[in-house]
Amino acid sequence: MDVEEAYQEDAMFWDDFLEKGKRLLESGADAYQKQNVSEDHVAAILYTSGTTGQSKGVMLTQKNIISDVKGVPSRVTFDPEDNFISILPLHHSFEATAGFITPICTGCTITYSPSLKSKEIVGTIREKRCTIMLGVPLLFEKMGLGIKRKINQAPFTKRTLFYTSMRIVKTARTLFGKRIGKKVFAGMRKKAGLESVKLMVSGGAALTPEVGQFFQDLGFDITQGYGLTETSPVISVNPVEKVKMDSVGLPFPSVTVKIDQPTEEGVGEVVVKGPIVMKGYYKNPDATAEILRDGWFFTGDLGRIDEEGYLYITGRCKNLIVTKAGKNVYPEEVEFALLKSPFILEALIVGRMVGDREVVQAIVVPDTEYFDTHAKENNISLDEKKVKEMLKVEIAKYCEKLADYKRVRNFEIRDEEFPKTSKKSIKRYLFQSKSVKV
Repeated sequence: MDVEEAYQEDAMFWDDFLEKGKRLLESGADAYQKQNVSEDHVAAILYTSGTTGQSKGVMLTQKNIISDVKGVPSRVTFDPEDNFISILPLHHSFEATAGFITPICTGCTITYSPSLKSKEIVGTIREKRCTIMLGVPLLFEKMGLGIKRKINQAPFTKRTLFYTSMRIVKTARTLFGKRIGKKVFAGMRKKAGLESVKLMVSGGAALTPEVGQFFQDLGFDITQGYGLTETSPVISVNPVEKVKMDSVGLPFPSVTVKIDQPTEEGVGEVVVKGPIVMKGYYKNPDATAEILRDGWFFTGDLGRIDEEGYLYITGRCKNLIVTKAGKNVYPEEVEFALLKSPFILEALIVGRMVGDREVVQAIVVPDTEYFDTHAKENNISLDEKKVKEMLKVEIAKYCEKLADYKRVRNFEIRDEEFPKTSKKSIKRYLFQSKSVKV
């Protein structure tokens, strides 16, 4: 379909829209000024991406969105001199609120990346001197892998220098609480074209702590937040001056978060109250009543709150695996452990019925590039059997620190990446509720 075919009677080009508005203003028309819009009017209906297979229309009011925008500066500092690079689609509530409306309200510049390719993103940052970068965890994970891959392919002296410098940075952080990565890796960030970036913000899903720490050690300020479309979307963000990498930060001042029916470990369902909570689901009162109760929004996420008020997300209620002994296994915790292995690109933990008991099973996507590099460096040949043997060793190795009941008992290999939603979350529902015959 060409442009002319798409230009129908009920559609209008942006330039024509601006021209029409100009003519109306010149004619003295003031109908738009007489519109009676209150803060409780619905501003947008956003359909959830459907990680569970069923989308619902989230009704966000004018007050919901503006309340969320007002909360951002309480955790993240920026000014009109900043330049946001926009990478995610604008129909994402995260990008729409944090990457579009928020910078506009602050007078910042927004630069749009031409694609999701790392090379083009970095090129845009270098050319436009972007200072703030919002993205989903998968983006930062792939950027981190790309950096590590280049380091490992560098000559021996450069490779040794990098890892020696990294050990020094980690020692300064762990022993003295000092962050010296900004100075130590200043040259590397400049060479990579990322010297202008002063803040990275991850959202949309959980960022692996190791990934966040890697970028922080390289001298970047990186933080992550938490939220849902139903909360406009941001609920909490790590304050940049005091980031806890395994936490999703502190709730906005106008937001109250509590844990419903916590276990002995303090883990329970995260519930939220405040002006950011949606009006309800569009034409779906039953679904609305299920999660909006007495003014509280029941997120469906499991979490806990520490003594300083930081929120930690441990998983989804629907993903929880309960062993025969009544022990709770949070799939996300096991996935984080497995993803530390350079041989594993993606991992999904599911419960599988083996006879009358549920066991922890992993579905893993091998990192074929890393396998190839490893094979060349060690002069070994790989076949399907060898890959499976190596993955078995890796899974056992990275499950060692987990409690016995959380360890992976079975695994299967997937040859291609998992199908994902538009915000790059794995569609778990496609792989759950399956049994294994014995």
